[in-house]
Amino acid sequence: MKLPFENIVRENTAWILAYVRSRMSNKSLAEDIVQEIWMKAFRAYDGYVENGRLRPWLMRITRNALSNHLLRTNESLIFSLDDEIDGNDSLYTYLSESETPEEKYLRRELVAQVLSLIELLPNEQRQVISLRYLDGLSVIETAKAMQLPPGTVKSKTHYAIEAIRKHMGINPDRTKGDKKMECKDIYKHLFMYALGKISAENKEKVDLHIAECKTCAYVLSALKGLIPQMNFGLEDEMMHFSVEFPELDLSYTGLRYESPNYEAINRQLEIWKGDIPEERAMINGRFNQYTSLLGRFDNEGNEIEFVLLDGPNGCKSVKVTHMERFYRYTWHYDVYYKSNPAVKTPSVTVSKEAPDLRYGYMANMLEAQAKSALYQAVPADAENIRIKRGNGVIDCGSCKFAYVDRYVVSDEKIVLEYSFLERN
Repeated sequence: MKLPFENIVRENTAWILAYVRSRMSNKSLAEDIVQEIWMKAFRAYDGYVENGRLRPWLMRITRNALSNHLLRTNESLIFSLDDEIDGNDSLYTYLSESETPEEKYLRRELVAQVLSLIELLPNEQRQVISLRYLDGLSVIETAKAMQLPPGTVKSKTHYAIEAIRKHMGINPDRTKGDKKMECKDIYKHLFMYALGKISAENKEKVDLHIAECKTCAYVLSALKGLIPQMNFGLEDEMMHFSVEFPELDLSYTGLRYESPNYEAINRQLEIWKGDIPEERAMINGRFNQYTSLLGRFDNEGNEIEFVLLDGPNGCKSVKVTHMERFYRYTWHYDVYYKSNPAVKTPSVTVSKEAPDLRYGYMANMLEAQAKSALYQAVPADAENIRIKRGNGVIDCGSCKFAYVDRYVVSDEKIVLEYSFLERN
């Protein structure tokens, strides 16, 4: 049951006032802002549904009031550099080359230096940093507060942090000390690498990683062997493919389709400078909650920026926020990683009757008339590969791929089903 509003004011004013005071350089305005917060809360209280989350509800109102104050007055605010934002590292972590708790004095000196540099940033960059790292707003919330596209918020945050790093003499290649890139960071670039469309910067990162990582070197070698043998069909045909490495819970997909109005879309993208407004939908998609979308790329290997939103039935939907351009026949390449294999049916299973016998399975329904292909990696030493439904096997040296490749109609499911022997 909802409490009387006066009880809520009495029980929560102290911590709200303490929070506002801790965030403001001008302490005399804190009580005025708290009064504004309570006025907003009172007007919104009729619409509040009691669900045990009163304090987070009040915190959102408080943060919004501080954000609005910042945008109205450009008041200098105290930045919470040590708070994690959206589950990511704090601004301090991005900027610090030393993160041990013992170095508290050095951290205070760093924070003071960062605060002085933030004041020198261009106005919009300073406001973005304020909203993201003071108020803890998400990219979408910051975009709404500043009336900017989410992609612009991301880019301004990036450039602001890079400017601070440059002034502080921090090596931009050491955003998190000497921590090595994880395989998931590399996976998303491997198909573009094998396709010959990777940027020089990303190629250098991949080369450094695969020199020490046999797993990523194996995936790259397999893709380099497979891609020349893939049949993408005619340029003006709709095309879809999926390449799966079941032992790694990793897959690469591609979709090509005709965009008759691509010139008009590109003119609009040029006006937006590539940043797609929140209300516009471009190349969106949906996938289940057990899968992570690691990356998305266009025809030329440019990375397409996106945010993930909660969809129905626990699914995730993709909202593209920034892209360079469209093409007459547009490709987009996605990289997926199964983030929770334990709760999803594996694509390769072990026979209950014969421990060495494995069954492989893949399926897809594109819901369009197109050329469709599925490829599933099989160990190089697999024996007696038998295709139940599919075209055959492609030998790529480091591994083999069972595959199916054919034309489908809109209501047709394409299926790859096979078995093989794996000797332990």
